[in-house]
Amino acid sequence: MKLACRRLIEAGWLAVVILLPLFFNPFTVLPFEPAKVALFWVVVAGMVAAAGASLLAEQKGSPSASFPRYQAILKPKFENPLLLPVLIYAGAYLLATAASIDPVLSLWGSSHRPYGIATLLGTVIFFVLVAGALQRQEQVERLSKALLFGSVPVAFYGLVQYLGQDPLNWTTDSISPVLSTMGRSNFLGAYLAMVIPFTLSRLVTGDGAWSPRYAVVLALQVACLLFTLARGAWLGFLGGCLLFLWLLASRWRSRGLLAVSIVVLLVGSWLFIYMYMNEATPPLWASGKTTGVAQGSGPTFGELRVASTEDRIAIWRNTLGLA
Repeated sequence: MKLACRRLIEAGWLAVVILLPLFFNPFTVLPFEPAKVALFWVVVAGMVAAAGASLLAEQKGSPSASFPRYQAILKPKFENPLLLPVLIYAGAYLLATAASIDPVLSLWGSSHRPYGIATLLGTVIFFVLVAGALQRQEQVERLSKALLFGSVPVAFYGLVQYLGQDPLNWTTDSISPVLSTMGRSNFLGAYLAMVIPFTLSRLVTGDGAWSPRYAVVLALQVACLLFTLARGAWLGFLGGCLLFLWLLASRWRSRGLLAVSIVVLLVGSWLFIYMYMNEATPPLWASGKTTGVAQGSGPTFGELRVASTEDRIAIWRNTLGLA
């Protein structure tokens, strides 16, 4: 039973990293985020049930080696170094929810953004379950590969949208029409910015005959990230890749990797500055559907950029006032 529960928990986190980015319901008014949140809660509920069954089995019988780290994670003492930061993170959100001017909205979120404290606590539970059950190197390998290859159809669909071949006619107010299965171009950019360093690690550390395929996947991901025109995501991608390369160059004492990181820094910084300084006109790699001028109607690229900046400033100002 314990082995079956362990496999169910691992199947849960693999399902999250593969299916959650891909999942959406095109037959509803809100096809992306509510569907993803619902799927996430179903998977997490299954993982909680499996972990509970395993803990009950351990209490009835002798302690098992299947979940040795759950005892350390769930103890009141801060024996696990990851537990205290997570508890502080969850506690801050619980306090904000308790003091909210709209507790119901803070608890559940809105219909189009169901990111209330209930969903956030689900991510904390998911983290604890993965941290307790992720014990062996082969599990880490399966998780990183699932994360990598789960991103391939997401990035490929983004490329299809960039080429104007998407059979579904999505409506978005984003700068770029490249939103893939994420609903917004900046959401897609953030996802790719987190996944790309994992792809880079598989490429650099080597995996036999798979290395050339990782290079193709990396090129697809970086191209799709560029097509999103998400400057914040590009900056996150650049920082993550540079940190990875610098740490690896230090460990291996490799001047070659250090030189590669310098090239990445120079090229990536130039692209970021180019995107930032040219707010009035779309970059050279922007899709023809990006601006209203190309379509003959709607706001121009520059007007969308200005509106995006004004919206962010308004959000920050209102948030500061609430704080």
